[in-house]
Amino acid sequence: MKYVILLLVLTFLMLPIYLVDSVSKVRYIRLFKCPSKTIAYKNSIIFAGNLSNLGNDKLTKVYFEYGRSKDLGIRTPIYTLKNPGIFCIKVINLTPCTTYYYRAVAQNSAGTNYGEIKEIKTKCK
Repeated sequence: MKYVILLLVLTFLMLPIYLVDSVSKVRYIRLFKCPSKTIAYKNSIIFAGNLSNLGNDKLTKVYFEYGRSKDLGIRTPIYTLKNPGIFCIKVINLTPCTTYYYRAVAQNSAGTNYGEIKEIKTKCK
């Protein structure tokens, strides 16, 4: 019960939620205030996407796929959206001065929709 209340308080306060991949040590931070486009820093990237509609569903699952090649290979945690709009996630512990490829993905009862693969380079300094 304590954990449910804490999660509700964190959600109400709109604080970021941290998740860590125990194998790669990459950290994911769910942000509640998103930039309008993807932004790269030295060791992190904020991936931003725009869900234009939910189709005929009440909920749509969204996430990003990314990697150092166009094959991608890494997926961020999945989040469920109740409303269309911009969504984002910050990925931390990335390699500086490195090109990453990424795309947004949305899933609902109509199927899976993949955005176009884009590239972004983390800052060198």
